[in-house]
Amino acid sequence: MYVAALKTKLSEAQEWLEKTQGVRLSELEAITAEIKTVLYDRPVTRDDLVRQIESRVTLSNACRKALRSAWGILLRPAALQGMLAFGPNIGPKSTFFRPDSLTRNWKEPATTEAFSELFRRFARKH
Repeated sequence: MYVAALKTKLSEAQEWLEKTQGVRLSELEAITAEIKTVLYDRPVTRDDLVRQIESRVTLSNACRKALRSAWGILLRPAALQGMLAFGPNIGPKSTFFRPDSLTRNWKEPATTEAFSELFRRFARKH
């Protein structure tokens, strides 16, 4: 439910990345699609994820720089779409995995319905 609601922020995040980092929407879409492929069946360290994306997708210099950034800002669109989450650490290194790999039968609610439901739940508690 939470991830479905987060998708309301996806276009805003994409616009911000284009405006501030010079990353084109087509690059973000390619990176997100590749993340989904790379994380299909196992957790992957961030360094490995970045290396695999860079080896498979043609990216501008600005996009490569942002992808290698310690902030991981180009991973956010995939996270907002529920394709990326933190996995178990490998020593000092964090990993990422695909949350849907744990729940293949999950039917995600529509984005606006999820946002409305979370808002109602929040309002009831406060």
